[in-house]
Amino acid sequence: MKDGGPAFPAVYWDRDSAGQYVPRVSEVGMSLRAWFAGRALPGVMQTAVTAGAYMDSKKVAECCYQVADAMLAEGEKERHAQPAS
Repeated sequence: MKDGGPAFPAVYWDRDSAGQYVPRVSEVGMSLRAWFAGRALPGVMQTAVTAGAYMDSKKVAECCYQVADAMLAEGEKERHAQPAS
């Protein structure tokens, strides 16, 4: 499953095998998918409360990650879209 890469990548300089400094991207930390899911949480909770629906923790998490997956998929479509002429 694609996770969108790091949510907050950091670029740092490192030496390659030839001793030249090259930029590298840190892959540690929260994934973009997890960050999107966390950002969806307040809306999912508010929707459940407003609708008077009971949602257990597992269902809340599932809904948040469904939103995150939809956001990642939409971002992929946008990246691959042809520019308008």
